[in-house]
Amino acid sequence: MKKFKQLLCGLLAAALLVCALPAATAEGGPQGQWKDYAAGAFAGGAGTQGEPYRIETAEQLAKLAADVAAGSNYNGTYFLLCENINLSAHRWNPIGSYIWQQSGSTTVKAFGGIFDGGGHTITGMYVDERESGSAAGLFGRISSNEQQGTSIPSPAVKNLTVAGATVYASSAGMQETSSGILVGFCIANEGLAVQFENIAVSGTVMNEMGDTNCISGGLAGNVTRGAFKNCRAENIAVSGGANSGGFVGMDTQCTFEGCTASGTLQGSWALGGFTGYSTSAALQDASTASAFTRCLADVHVTASDWRAGGFAGWAECGVFQNCAALGDVTSEVSGWQPKAGGFAGELGADARVAASHAAGAVTGSNPDIPAGGFLGLDAGGTTEECSFDGEKNAALAAVGETDTGGTHDIAKAGTAGALAGICRDYYGGHAWGAQPVVDKQPTCGAPGSQSVRCTRCGQSQPGSQQAIAATGRHSYENGKCTVCGAAQPGQGAGEGAAPAPAQKPNPKTGV
Repeated sequence: MKKFKQLLCGLLAAALLVCALPAATAEGGPQGQWKDYAAGAFAGGAGTQGEPYRIETAEQLAKLAADVAAGSNYNGTYFLLCENINLSAHRWNPIGSYIWQQSGSTTVKAFGGIFDGGGHTITGMYVDERESGSAAGLFGRISSNEQQGTSIPSPAVKNLTVAGATVYASSAGMQETSSGILVGFCIANEGLAVQFENIAVSGTVMNEMGDTNCISGGLAGNVTRGAFKNCRAENIAVSGGANSGGFVGMDTQCTFEGCTASGTLQGSWALGGFTGYSTSAALQDASTASAFTRCLADVHVTASDWRAGGFAGWAECGVFQNCAALGDVTSEVSGWQPKAGGFAGELGADARVAASHAAGAVTGSNPDIPAGGFLGLDAGGTTEECSFDGEKNAALAAVGETDTGGTHDIAKAGTAGALAGICRDYYGGHAWGAQPVVDKQPTCGAPGSQSVRCTRCGQSQPGSQQAIAATGRHSYENGKCTVCGAAQPGQGAGEGAAPAPAQKPNPKTGV
């Protein structure tokens, strides 16, 4: 009996221990949450520009998130990441949060400091904010209430890589939510901008399919007044939302310079390889629109609703200068306007696209309303010196539909021509190979040629063409040249065959 009681007590203790363990997520994510493992202090520093708070461990990074959740916005405070960080042990709680409930009430906990990644990498990040409905990412919300002209610097994130991240978000029961690997929601006051520079992210951002109130991007979700420079969303997979893009989901009064996105994007409406929905702070005010300069999207886009583009889903306004879209666009819309285009799904009256090109294939599902090789629908925008791949999109015009009947400066180029345009306008020139390549193989009877070619578009460098000597005379066997395959002419020995030896006269007959 005593042994039985001991065994029973042991089983009960084991059961209590199991119940006390943090539960893993349904997708097999890590156990526990980082907020329960936060350090009591940073590694050092005073939070100033000259002596930033130093972060050396995952627990210290979790302290930053816990502090912001407790109400410390750290406006104007400096942080420096001093080591690579692995977050795979627990579920990450974003730095800052933004919850916009269906009732209209909001809960805001924002980070307002300057975070320098120091060139380090964060790996293993697993974010799941589906239950909370909060903005999701490494940062949930970045913002500052400081006014223009104050001495407190605007928030910033720079010199950071977030590799192989997993982000889940949902707007169930919410007005909307937003998600991105770096930041879910970001906003600055008029006249200011949150600064993002030298950042690279990779991984997945997932929403419930058809969740049209979830704004998602590979790097950032919903951004108002952000300045992005030399940032990359690499090999990302964004799925399930609307107003979503390979780089940013929705942008308002932002600037993007030298930024790229690559990977896949699928969802409902307003999907773009770079930006899903580009709008302005005040509608019909083009001066508050975003500007995109030398940005590239190599993202395959699949949309179940209208407004899908290789670079922008819905470019309501904005300036797109020297930009490129390389990915394919597939529209699954069959019963209404697809608004699908190689560069933009819909181009608004306050949008301008210049020296930009689309090199992907566009596939539409509506038999009566065609997609466009460059624009799905032109609602009065401006295009200048643009092109699309007319070989991949032989059956498509540059513009699928137009509300204005205006003119467009969009060339239907061949594949090589569209790629050459990207070299010229996006890259600023060709990337010539180190060695010439054969343009035409020489044959036995004719010379060939070779030239130095661009490694990106294949165009030959002017003045680099060289002749390749013919391989020599034909060598026939069984009526065909063994070198080039040419048929042997006539019935004689033929060109290249050894001549028959001369016959000497018979000394007896003289013949």
